[in-house]
Amino acid sequence: MFTKGFLSSVRREALRRKVWYSALDSVERGILSIAVKITETVKSTLLNSLLVMIVEKLRNASKSEFIKHIERFGVERMRVIQAQAIVFGYKGAEQLGIDLGFIKYLMFLDYNQPIGWRIYQ
Repeated sequence: MFTKGFLSSVRREALRRKVWYSALDSVERGILSIAVKITETVKSTLLNSLLVMIVEKLRNASKSEFIKHIERFGVERMRVIQAQAIVFGYKGAEQLGIDLGFIKYLMFLDYNQPIGWRIYQ
């Protein structure tokens, strides 16, 4: 269940990051604003599901290009390396998928390549 404090902090953060108007249409902004003003805790399953979609939109819109690059390239490259490690018989290969440090390392390797040498553009 969403609380009034959480929803107001999501709204405040979206306004601060300047994604409130660009990521949401007027109906979604109205739903979130009214939910903040009227309810202390959201008990309706329909409203909860709508708010989950709205909050997810705002979180995706407020991600930096750096984080998007980690998600796009780092995770994909990690899956390729993990599959190769499994083929070679490495028993700890399943743990590579949850290691955020390894994903960031792979992303930094690509991010610091010269322009013509990058794997992911």
